[in-house]
Amino acid sequence: MVKLSPIGLMVLMTANKQAILGLALPQRIIRVLGDAGVEVRFCGGVVRDMLLDSTIMPVDVDMASPLPPEEALACLEAAGLRVIPSGIGHGTITVLDPAAPDIKVELTTLRKDIATDGRHAEVRYVDDWQIDASRRDFTFNSLYMTASGAVIDFFGGCADLESRRVRFIGDAGARIAEDYLRVLRYFRFYARFGGDAPDAETAEALRAGAGHLDALSGERVGGELRKILASGDVRTLGLMRELGVLDAIYAGDWDVEAYGVWAGVDDMRAPMLALAVMLRALLAGDAVEALGKRLKLSRHECRDLQHFATPLEAEEVAGLGGDDWRVYVWRRCRRWRWTQEQVAGAWLISRLGAPINTARLQAIRGYVLARLPINGDDVQALGVRGAAVGAMLEQVEDYWLERGFSASRAELLAQLKELVDG
Repeated sequence: MVKLSPIGLMVLMTANKQAILGLALPQRIIRVLGDAGVEVRFCGGVVRDMLLDSTIMPVDVDMASPLPPEEALACLEAAGLRVIPSGIGHGTITVLDPAAPDIKVELTTLRKDIATDGRHAEVRYVDDWQIDASRRDFTFNSLYMTASGAVIDFFGGCADLESRRVRFIGDAGARIAEDYLRVLRYFRFYARFGGDAPDAETAEALRAGAGHLDALSGERVGGELRKILASGDVRTLGLMRELGVLDAIYAGDWDVEAYGVWAGVDDMRAPMLALAVMLRALLAGDAVEALGKRLKLSRHECRDLQHFATPLEAEEVAGLGGDDWRVYVWRRCRRWRWTQEQVAGAWLISRLGAPINTARLQAIRGYVLARLPINGDDVQALGVRGAAVGAMLEQVEDYWLERGFSASRAELLAQLKELVDG
């Protein structure tokens, strides 16, 4: 989060502007709807990021126009574009070019909120750009850019970006009450852009809004939380804990200090590992299932949490850091059906209070498991049946592992025959 001078901001904007304006699909939409007498502008994140990130090229572009969605859909389909009515009930359609499917445009009709309940909004279409901007959450998300490259800023979003300030449009409490997910969105953007801590009014609005997060779906809460956790910004998580936001998501002792240690040594930024790091003391019994239900986690994510939080024996912790680490990874992955990522995560958590070998952490993640040169068919070929097949194969595996994966197939078959005959 580098603080840019106004001149630096303009240099980035000029360089990125040409790249954004040169995207073929948005230009085609501008031409098609322009022929119908309708103006189309870039909006939201694509304009915000254009101002700051010199290397980011979007694959999803947000645009807006005053044309009702059904009419926009008809015009664009007639021009040969593929249009999906992804959110047509709220004014949004998704536009793709069949010849260039690597980019898509979310085109939304200018809107005004006429009723909100903290989760959903009832909207009315308008033709006023400032009214549309006023319904957005933060000043830097209310920016537009015209087809000629002019940036339209109704609420001081450019200045807020330059000063690294996350600021609600209008009254913070009122904006949060319109959609309580804005509590989490605030922290997501704070992790990326934020400089100073929020002022007292905003902090109190966030604290009050946190009490309503239980009214939101797990998918929405989990989606925002994943992005926050992936930031690696311990300051943001500390502020969330201070304002009661973390406890509102899931009641427990969130170890933000451990999160800071993890973020300092692990550049993978896996959200489930971050959760396990902070809540590892709670993730026993039915806690993983409860957390999974709250955040609507997938089965794979719940398995990751369960394994990450599994305490490893001292011998295994030491072994994974030693010369024979591949043996310990192999045993966990082949016999316990863990993934290399799960082994790496559990080892990292087991080492949180000690220096962590980051090169070893990455080596565990990337390790390609060696293949045992024999299998169950070889055991059965010697007349062994039933459960004895697996038990005998495991003994040969141990022989192979003790020799650092170096024993040949012939040597293992001889060892197998010796076990059968013995």
